[in-house]
Amino acid sequence: MEHAQRQFAPKKKLLSATIKFGFVSLMIYTFVLITAIMVTYMVKFNSASTKGYEVVRLEVDRQKLILKTEQQELMMSEAKSIASLKDRAVIKRMVKSNTPMYMRLDTAMAKAD
Repeated sequence: MEHAQRQFAPKKKLLSATIKFGFVSLMIYTFVLITAIMVTYMVKFNSASTKGYEVVRLEVDRQKLILKTEQQELMMSEAKSIASLKDRAVIKRMVKSNTPMYMRLDTAMAKAD
């Protein structure tokens, strides 16, 4: 009966016996690891370069908007200038008064001397 129990008992394996890598297996695992590292690097690098291009594009858009704003401010200041006011048709139709009439100040107001 002891002999029958020995047949069904599991054999103990040594750690060195369970972990066996051949040269080809080692090369395949190394290749897979290097490929995974390269793919990870490429994804990160692509993401960083895409952000860089986006920043450059936004900076160009910003410069265009600044230039447009400056041009609009220049046009506004030209429109408000005295020379442009004198050239307007409404101003040209005005006539100079020979006898200007001035309003008298209210006597109830304090006068500074």
